[in-house]
Amino acid sequence: MVILRRFIRVYITILGLLVFSSCEPQIQNEIPFVFVEIDINLNNVEFVDLQKDGGFVYILGGVRGIILYRKNLTTYKAFERNSPVNSSSVCAVLDVDESDLFIIDPCSQALFDFDGNPINGISPFPLRQYITILDNNWLYIRSE
Repeated sequence: MVILRRFIRVYITILGLLVFSSCEPQIQNEIPFVFVEIDINLNNVEFVDLQKDGGFVYILGGVRGIILYRKNLTTYKAFERNSPVNSSSVCAVLDVDESDLFIIDPCSQALFDFDGNPINGISPFPLRQYITILDNNWLYIRSE
């Protein structure tokens, strides 16, 4: 009977340690939702960089601006410039790196690919992406 009581105490202690040690605080993406409805005529001279694959421009909209990226002739990506890492920080505004190969958060050094996925393990979240619809020379950008 004594052995059974010890076994139960040990079992409960181990179970308690496992339960409480896995209760880490949850990291949340705190970028606020904003309504986005932007229509762009791709023939405008300000969007000349979007005439080639891999081209990008920064536009107004979203929380801290939008990175508009041309993946190919028919696919455009629109990413919120507010970084998902420490989103309330003043310096958490994303830029395309000088190499034009990835997106960087200059504040945390988090890197993202042009599908919005984190690539160096710093960010637990992908980039916020807006919906893009291409209709001839018009590109429509919408919030989810």
